Amino acid sequence: MKLKMNGGKNKGYTIIEVMIVLAITGVMFLLAAVFISGKQDEVAFRQSVTDLNTDIQAAINDVTNGFYPTGSGDQFNCSAGAGGSQPTIVAGTNGQGTNNGCIFLGKVLYFWTDAGGSKGYEIMSVAGNSTDSSGNPVQSLVDAKPTPIITTGVDATDYKSLENGLVFPDTNAVKESCSGCNDYAFAIFNNLANNNLNSSSTPGVRAVSLYSMGSPPVTAGKPQTAVQNSVKNISDSNIIDKVTVCVTNGDRQAYITIGGSGKLTTDITWGACP
Repeated sequence: MKLKMNGGKNKGYTIIEVMIVLAITGVMFLLAAVFISGKQDEVAFRQSVTDLNTDIQAAINDVTNGFYPTGSGDQFNCSAGAGGSQPTIVAGTNGQGTNNGCIFLGKVLYFWTDAGGSKGYEIMSVAGNSTDSSGNPVQSLVDAKPTPIITTGVDATDYKSLENGLVFPDTNAVKESCSGCNDYAFAIFNNLANNNLNSSSTPGVRAVSLYSMGSPPVTAGKPQTAVQNSVKNISDSNIIDKVTVCVTNGDRQAYITIGGSGKLTTDITWGACP
C-alpha cells in the first residue's frame, strides 16, 4: 500500500527557514561561548588569587617555624657584626641553623612593577645578629640589625610572577593599618621581645608580627639596594596590626587581608579593594 501526502509531493524547508534556524543556532553558540569563556576567566582569576594567598600564608608559616628557602640561599656563612653593626653574610657551607652568630628574623614581601607594566612579587629572607654589642641575646630589631640574605653567590629570595593576567591596581599594591606606610612591601618578623610562644601557645613556635617599611622604589627583578636598605631600617616601632594586598585582572577585583584579628592569618575577599 502506498500512502500519498500533500498530493504525493515531499515538502522540505525553505531557504528562509534554514537561514533562520542557522541564525538562531549561531546566536545560541555565541552566547554559550561567551558564558564558558567568562566562567574560565573567573576560575583562572580565583586560582591566581588563591595561589598568591598560599604564598603569603607559607611565608608566615616559614617565619613561625624558622625556615628559609633552599637553593642558593640554603648555605652561607653569617657572623655577628662587630660592635653591634650589621651581620656579615658571605657564601659558605653552613646549613640552616648552624650560623651561631646570626638568627633568622623573618621575611619581607615586596611587590613590584617595572616600566613595561610587568608585575610580580618577591619573598626575601632576612637574618640578624644573635647577640647585642654586650654579648646578650638580642631583644630588639635595633640590636639584631635586619639584613637581607643576599650577597655574592647567596640569594635566599623567592621570585614570583603573577599568573593569568593578575596585576596590582595602580602602584599601591599594599594597604597597611598605619598612616604614611609603604605601599609596596611589608615584613613578617619574629617578635624578639616575646620569642618563645605565639598566640596559640604552641611550645617551640615563635611569636611573629607584621612590620611596616620605608618607601622603596617600584622595580623589577632582584631587589634594588634601596629596598635592601629599607629592610635594614625596620625597627620595633614599625609593628602594625593588619596588611591588605589588592589585585585585579581588569574585570574582577579581590584583596587578601593579613592579620587584624590578633593572629597572623590570611583571608580572601572577592570584591573591590577597600
